[in-house]
Amino acid sequence: MIRDILRSNWPLFFGILVLMIGNGLQGTLLGLRADIENFDTWVTGVLMSCYYVGFLGGFMYAPGLISSVGHIRVFAALASLASTTILLHGLFLQPVLWAFIRITSGFCYAGLFIVVESWLNKSANNSARGMIMSFYTFLTYGGMVMGQFMLNIASPSGISLFALTSILVSVALLPVALSRQSGPEIEEAEPLPFKKLFSISPLGVVGTLFSGIGAGTLLAMGAVYASQSGFNVAEISIIMALLIAGGAAIPIMLGFVSDYLDRRHVIVAACLCVFFVSSGFLVVEPGINIVFLTLVFVLGGFVFSIYPLSVAHANDHLTPRQILPASSGMILINGIGACFGPLYAAVFMGVFGEVAFFPAIGLVLLIMAVFGLYRIITSPSVPLDDQGEYSTVPLRPTQVALQQILEEEST
Repeated sequence: MIRDILRSNWPLFFGILVLMIGNGLQGTLLGLRADIENFDTWVTGVLMSCYYVGFLGGFMYAPGLISSVGHIRVFAALASLASTTILLHGLFLQPVLWAFIRITSGFCYAGLFIVVESWLNKSANNSARGMIMSFYTFLTYGGMVMGQFMLNIASPSGISLFALTSILVSVALLPVALSRQSGPEIEEAEPLPFKKLFSISPLGVVGTLFSGIGAGTLLAMGAVYASQSGFNVAEISIIMALLIAGGAAIPIMLGFVSDYLDRRHVIVAACLCVFFVSSGFLVVEPGINIVFLTLVFVLGGFVFSIYPLSVAHANDHLTPRQILPASSGMILINGIGACFGPLYAAVFMGVFGEVAFFPAIGLVLLIMAVFGLYRIITSPSVPLDDQGEYSTVPLRPTQVALQQILEEEST
């Protein structure tokens, strides 16, 4: 089965892999270059947040563009623009210009993900949808991990890595542009008001928001922390790769456990683990040693677990007709958290130094844990027989990716 799926969809999978290699390289490269150029830490935080602002805009408006001119034209236009914005970062080292470029880049990537995911959604039948989604998630994480190690190809102080990233995004365009398939239609779901969504699942909404703060901070400011801590480029690539690898491995384990326990307890435990692990960085000397790297891997895993756990918990309280619009709303909430996360961490690092980077994340999720405990005390649990099955989602999901999961679960 998997051999047939790979054979029939390899152009799309290849495009996804190359796109995520470029995306992973770009995010880390920009944080590292900002530190090399001596941007103030809070300025870097603002700049890295701008990507998520653009991503939210792309999530909301890209489906309309696709409906107007079609998948192939939108993908070609956005890939071309995304490739251009990457080069502009390397040519114009001005924070104000970077802010506008980052917003544009985030918009482009959101549209690119929606196009690719909708194509996969059309190519999969119900029996294979879960397998395709799992492989897509694997490529998403794997590509980002590979992108970290490409930092070692050239010096981040020059233009070469920006050019390389631009080339990768351009190459990712080829399989989609040359595909013989016609683009599928994206049906816009009726929105579920945030107020009603919060009343249905307060912990799911708050967990989604706080997970956005934590994950957005790690992805956007991790390289800045590592650079200010004295790590070289090769070491920074290892640290960022381990953060993402942890985010690929540990959520699967916690998701399995949450299917057999009250999911709220698993969410609270994950948040407390983030707090205690992040506190460990205050006593562990930064360096390429087994203790520090293990903490990095574990921290990334628990931080990136909170979003899928929160979505699964919210889905336990929703009717089938509410799940898709609720998931769309929770993506927006998660993106809002990701917008504020880098700026929040930058303020902490500006006041207390780079040593405050991981504890800042731990403090946020400690607050989340307290709220989770409050919900456990004041509200009844969902019976285990009524809980839905947990599904792993990519770091940057779109409505299309979640629709694939929901259609699989409904069959």
